[in-house]
Amino acid sequence: MLQVKKRQQRVLMILDSKNVEYEIIDITEPDKEFEKEFMQANSNARNNKYPLPPQIFNEDDYCGVIIFSLCYLRDKQ
Repeated sequence: MLQVKKRQQRVLMILDSKNVEYEIIDITEPDKEFEKEFMQANSNARNNKYPLPPQIFNEDDYCGVIIFSLCYLRDKQ
């Protein structure tokens, strides 16, 4: 879980640095089962497993976290 937390912090840091508005949805909360199922059904999984958070969506459009990270690394160079 520590790895997931670090990934989440990195994504939030990038969004904040770019002044991007966002909504955090904690899929571990009991009343967020629909959101958890939505994330699992609409994001890309590796090795036939459910994807780990954070996953980035723009409304219902999946943006992915890997592409986002690559853009961040490109901008740092």
